[in-house]
Amino acid sequence: MMKKYTKITAAVAGVTLMAAVLLPLTATETVAAKWFSGKEQKETAAKPEANSTEEAAVPAYKVLDNESEVQAVEEAVVMKANGETEQVTVVEPADEPVKVDMVPAEELNSLQRQVETNQKVWLLDPVLVLKNSAERYGFNDKEDTFTLLSVDRMQGNAKVLVGHGNKYYLVQLKQPGGAGSQKIWQVVSIQQVRTVVKNPPVSGGKVDIGPGVEGLDYNKVIKWQQDVDAGRDRWRLNPLEVARREGKAYGFTDQDAFSIIRQYSGTSLARHGQIDMEVKHDGRVYTMILVKPFGGGDAIWTIYKVTGPVKPVPQPETPAPGEKVLYSTNKYTSWKWYDDRYLQDMTFKAVVTAADIKENDVLADKLKTVDYRNKLVLAAYLGTAGGGYDIGIEKVVLSGNQLTVRVHTKSPRPGDMTTKNITFPADYVVLDRQIADIWGGLTISFVDQNGKVLQKMKITIRH
Repeated sequence: MMKKYTKITAAVAGVTLMAAVLLPLTATETVAAKWFSGKEQKETAAKPEANSTEEAAVPAYKVLDNESEVQAVEEAVVMKANGETEQVTVVEPADEPVKVDMVPAEELNSLQRQVETNQKVWLLDPVLVLKNSAERYGFNDKEDTFTLLSVDRMQGNAKVLVGHGNKYYLVQLKQPGGAGSQKIWQVVSIQQVRTVVKNPPVSGGKVDIGPGVEGLDYNKVIKWQQDVDAGRDRWRLNPLEVARREGKAYGFTDQDAFSIIRQYSGTSLARHGQIDMEVKHDGRVYTMILVKPFGGGDAIWTIYKVTGPVKPVPQPETPAPGEKVLYSTNKYTSWKWYDDRYLQDMTFKAVVTAADIKENDVLADKLKTVDYRNKLVLAAYLGTAGGGYDIGIEKVVLSGNQLTVRVHTKSPRPGDMTTKNITFPADYVVLDRQIADIWGGLTISFVDQNGKVLQKMKITIRH
């Protein structure tokens, strides 16, 4: 058993030793950088999905008062080459860490410039950096396992657990050119660790390890996971896309900046995985916590909480018993309607097929992008207006076969200076089509922020 570890240790230490014996002093740095440039990329970093402009039907989520400190758990579900999984918990070091020589600044700058021109983008992924240089450190990129334990893009540190034979090694990486999502990674140390390994239990086809995330509504997340397993709503596997879509419930928009700052394979809060995300909205920075409710490679992400720089984002209203909130946002709460009546051509509609879209519809271009095989749209039109007028859908609640859509309207204050340009304010949300696929059809009531019923309609989906 010691021979394997001796081989790995020698592979790391030998980089410096052989360079000192066989090469001039200046060449030592070239050998230390060999893994960056000598071996071409074998895997490419996955590109995130394109930004979606489609509104998502998401519920109101729980927001906590204080951002509690979480403790990273050095534990992960490791997927082997044969498809088997095992739960690995790091207990303690088995030996002293072996340090790896740093790449010289000149070489780092050159590599960083290549990444900035969309070359060798795998250098932005700590797991791929290690996997693509596995042979250099005595690992086998095809037979060994490489599992991310944690990454902190604020500090520029990452940990990867490598399974080699029947032993595990903790590899630490850092971003030598400074922390950030567009900075390259480099291996700095390798250390054998003692672990506890066991086969994780499987529930409903998903790996399930330990207790779930306290505070989540598992009736909802189980349904979301089932949809993903059936090939629907695959965006729930992409944490950035989850942040953008579910973030609308907190008032965030597609114009906001979302960036991952920390990622853990497990924490004291979420044993299956946690991501801390920074959201820049209206000049303020918010922290968004995403968690994995289940274990396994195809497990979904969802928002656990959002906190702001001073206080948490206001929590959406709690639904009454028997109600289900399909969509909720608080970004219109400051709007007020000062006029004594609504515009004569105010209208509302439900779109269940592309044929329902008229060419003169102000939302036509957006509505045409929706897949009506599994989605439907609710749209609100304030009417022909001037400057300072607007309308937004702020809540959609389902109770049996009754759907209530609450809109929030805005008009200029008396005496406000406004433009004379003619506007056609409108808003829409996209919901799952299955909510209307019920016996007797779905009755929809559009109400304003004061509860006044503006329009009622009924839709029935025929097969």
